[in-house]
Amino acid sequence: MNKNELIQRAKEAIQCVQAGGPAEDSFVEFKRAFPDVATPEAAAKTARQLAGQANAVAAEPFIWVIGVDEKTGVIHGADKKELSNWYSRVTKCFDGPPPAMASSAIVYDFGKPVTAILFEPSEPPYVVNACNSRDRVIPWREANGLRCANRSELLRLLQQHTLLPKFRVIEGSKKTCLIMHAKPKTKEWSARLHVTLYLENQAGKRIVMPAHDCVGWFEVPSLIERTSFQDFKLRVQNEPVSQAIIRDAEQVEVYAGIVNVIPEPREMPAIIELNLPIVGAMKPLVVRLDLPLRVQKQMTLSELQAERNRRVSYL
Repeated sequence: MNKNELIQRAKEAIQCVQAGGPAEDSFVEFKRAFPDVATPEAAAKTARQLAGQANAVAAEPFIWVIGVDEKTGVIHGADKKELSNWYSRVTKCFDGPPPAMASSAIVYDFGKPVTAILFEPSEPPYVVNACNSRDRVIPWREANGLRCANRSELLRLLQQHTLLPKFRVIEGSKKTCLIMHAKPKTKEWSARLHVTLYLENQAGKRIVMPAHDCVGWFEVPSLIERTSFQDFKLRVQNEPVSQAIIRDAEQVEVYAGIVNVIPEPREMPAIIELNLPIVGAMKPLVVRLDLPLRVQKQMTLSELQAERNRRVSYL
């Protein structure tokens, strides 16, 4: 989720609240003001709220909207706060890594500035130190309340975290790119995606990624609406495969495309999200990318021959 998406998600939630509808769920939390972190007890309470939501959403991103009363829809605005200092006080209460604060944005559309914060939990379960004690708690959000996670919930979290591989996107114009092609003799365009990933297995046994269950989408803000990819293909060691098998670490190439539904594009930044399934995992591996869209015109045979002749004559 980029900054514009974060702002849009927050605006939609606020508008829903103002219209009298429900907006707070597992992935959106409203706060009238920044939660208090002035004392160790207050910071621990905020940490439990953050950990409980992060554990319950099972590694999915979620947002906090600061400065809005969810019950009344009144916009109070977020008080001036050094976000890094506030977050630092919260993170000190965790036993281990806290949910990552991926980004933040100020929403100015409602008269008073509202702060939206995106958290991306990637290392559950999240454990919080109890104040004035050596105890630890694993909070779990249920509806609008908090409780301790039970055994089955912990097992699901651990399985999800263990099975999903770590990944790194291999950069380079030939390794990772999104290209638009013009079809000969038409004004229609097709998009082709090529993403090269380096996957590191954390499961202790081989993991399998089937091509037929891969899904994803791309969009070019203000130009091309969100469009789903089709026809996913995988390659491992330059060989096409129906499923990628990762025993230790492997470089996997992901190809996808869409045809005949794209208006004429321009070379602009594009947003891409891939959901790559792992057999046995509760949720897919999510890969988010910001890639520049490249535009190429596909030549007819006569145009291609003319271009070759031009190059030969030039030489």
